[in-house]
Amino acid sequence: MKSKMKSWVVLVFGLMILILNATASPPNFINCQEAFDQRTSVTSPSQTCCEGAKLLMKQDNAPELRKGLCFCLRSIAIYLKFDPDRAKQLSPLCKLDVPIPIDPNENCNSYSLSLSLSLSLLR
Repeated sequence: MKSKMKSWVVLVFGLMILILNATASPPNFINCQEAFDQRTSVTSPSQTCCEGAKLLMKQDNAPELRKGLCFCLRSIAIYLKFDPDRAKQLSPLCKLDVPIPIDPNENCNSYSLSLSLSLSLLR
């Protein structure tokens, strides 16, 4: 009887852990695909682009997030083959402070990276 009860307790506890892990997202999660969709514009930045940039900059509230943000912006810059001078206009046109240069040559390894962010970038 006791072994049956222990089995049920272990099963319920295991299910709780699985449910919590499946529903919880890592703190300060940065999704590069979302950033890509919200930050790009063919002409001058649209309102949606600026709002996306502002949302992305709000996520940069800790030093360890800057490396993830740097890799994200760098990969976007490489993918778009953008004009670096034009990318620098994003900050003044959207009236925001971009703490990471939008540059395909930026050394992103100079920023610290948290484990949860590095795992989220692999998805």
